[in-house]
Amino acid sequence: MFRKTYLLMLTFLLTVGYGFSQTGSGTLKGTVKDVTSKAPIEGARVLLKQGDAIKGKAITDEDGKFQIDAILVGTYDVEFSFSAEEYQTIKNQGVPISDGKITFLDDITLGKADAKEIEDVVIVAYRVPLINKDGGASGATITRDDIARLPVRSAAAVASTVGGVATNEGSGGISIRGSREDANYFFIDGIKVRGSSSLPKSAIEEVTVITGGLPANYGDVTGGIISITTRGPSSKYFGSFEGVTSGLYLNGKDKDGYDGKVIGLDKYGYNLAEGMFSGPLWFKKDSAGNKTKPLLGFLISANITDELDGRPLAGGNERIKKESRDALLENPLRITADGTGTYNNSDYLTANDFENVKWRMNSRGRQASASGKIDVNAGPTINLTFGGSLNYFNSKIGDRNGSLMNFSNFGTSKGVDWRVYGRFTQRFAAEKKEGVKTLFKGAYYSLMIDYSKNKSSFYDSNNEFNVFGYGHVGKFVTTRQNSYSPNSAGDSLIHDGFEQVIVDYTPSEVNTDLSAITSQYYNIFANNPNGHYENLNQIQAGNGLINGSAPNSVYDLYSNIGSPYNGFGKNESNQIRFTGQGSANIGDHAISLGFEFEQRADRSWGSGNAGPISLWTVARQLANSHISELDKTQYSSEYIGTFPRLTYERLNTGYAYTSGTGAYGGAENSDQQYFFDYNMGDSRLWYFK
Repeated sequence: MFRKTYLLMLTFLLTVGYGFSQTGSGTLKGTVKDVTSKAPIEGARVLLKQGDAIKGKAITDEDGKFQIDAILVGTYDVEFSFSAEEYQTIKNQGVPISDGKITFLDDITLGKADAKEIEDVVIVAYRVPLINKDGGASGATITRDDIARLPVRSAAAVASTVGGVATNEGSGGISIRGSREDANYFFIDGIKVRGSSSLPKSAIEEVTVITGGLPANYGDVTGGIISITTRGPSSKYFGSFEGVTSGLYLNGKDKDGYDGKVIGLDKYGYNLAEGMFSGPLWFKKDSAGNKTKPLLGFLISANITDELDGRPLAGGNERIKKESRDALLENPLRITADGTGTYNNSDYLTANDFENVKWRMNSRGRQASASGKIDVNAGPTINLTFGGSLNYFNSKIGDRNGSLMNFSNFGTSKGVDWRVYGRFTQRFAAEKKEGVKTLFKGAYYSLMIDYSKNKSSFYDSNNEFNVFGYGHVGKFVTTRQNSYSPNSAGDSLIHDGFEQVIVDYTPSEVNTDLSAITSQYYNIFANNPNGHYENLNQIQAGNGLINGSAPNSVYDLYSNIGSPYNGFGKNESNQIRFTGQGSANIGDHAISLGFEFEQRADRSWGSGNAGPISLWTVARQLANSHISELDKTQYSSEYIGTFPRLTYERLNTGYAYTSGTGAYGGAENSDQQYFFDYNMGDSRLWYFK
């Protein structure tokens, strides 16, 4: 399946304050007054800093007000000074800027300083206000400090701590106020996420959840929004490493995992390693060649998770003992009392054939994620950022029915998704004229381009995408002989078709557990084909298996040993987006204009609901169907030996007739042969040869 979607969205907003953005940025707004007279201070300088780097600046107007827009999410120091009247400089430390939010600093007061204090800076710690004055959409913002105190690691788990947000137990997806999972959108640094939203915990700056009152920027969302902003680079080198383990799993030598063991605090084998490193890449130098301030900064983080059992059962898990499993593979069937058929030995197991282990067999999963960001320090009015993230997973597809006996045949699920982006933001300050009150307070615009790609697949580990390997029991060769019956007068024999005499069997080298059942069936009735393996129907009736069949379940509850994982599929999608927005502050209002262009491509193919095993049944129906109405009675015994060429080894059923008169055989100018049947002579279809 292939699908393309083109989306162009244009929004025009007239709002009080600041419109919600998709670029991982916020606004700082406030008022500066004299500490004694409480009069507004016009012309005070406001600097937004991270370390020694100036990330933004503003000058207060005649009402003492200032506003800095499009500030990247993070924690900043805000410095206030007014040298004209010799006010003492004040620095507010740890001021958080949240995605799409306004941070207010309304109680900033400057006092006169004497000659000794003029060079001093008063440090003030920022206090989070009890009431959020911004209002707007409902939801919550969880900052890095809050996340560090939560007993969760993923952004989705962080979002689930917000009221109105729930995690679906089965799928692990997010439901916001009862909406479906696919009705909610994840954004990472302004990128609309397709695929996994997993990130290293150390890379997350904040998670913003919008549960209601969605802004017009998200016009195609019917549920909620989870917006994740990653951490920005530092002007100084720093890093961290974290390791968590509950036990190390040792595989052992047994391919089915019977001799595997966990050494540690528990038996579930959870292991995680995560690291983060940040710092400057390139410094600006003075005339003497000394480094002054960083021009480029980077941050990279990554983690790897390995779990033996991500969802252990409280009482452990039952599994068949190794000696019992080996005995079943050696002798899966037993002969009936009358000697005409067989029973499955799996129906005669007792409690002594099973044992309890602390973890679910063959349920191991691995995941790795990474995030990176580069900031270009182009000055206080320009922000240029490049970044991206990646996630990889590889895990087993376990199920309760197969966990008792058939855990070695679980499917495999794996995938990778990645995304990259570049964003440019520029701010413009209003020109101040002495004695003139200006209506225009400033403006900014932001442009962003991003690209995402997601690939995933699932399959049986033995066969992957070898479609006819699924359910392949072995090679069956049917021997037939001519069949005759007397004519109506009884004076001669009429050739009436072909009778099946014996089916010879060669076990599969791919699905050995599956082929062991049919091998045992042939061993039980060795050299006695009559009534047992003269044809395929007799084999199935006697509990033997043919290509495309699976062993009977045990008491209709548990999958039998050898039952193959019946499914495969591939998915691939990519997305490219170009977004832009701008805002102009006029008085206490903001006029915002934005656009979004999005192009997506989705491709997928797979085995369908019936699974690839059913292809064998379909193949038998297609083979030789073009000669199913061949009149065989017209050939009498005198024509034996001159009958047109017959091939009996195609799909072990029917016969293939080639007259030479049609393009691919069959009647001339009326060839109804399926292309599948025509291609069965191709050496690529080696299962049929």
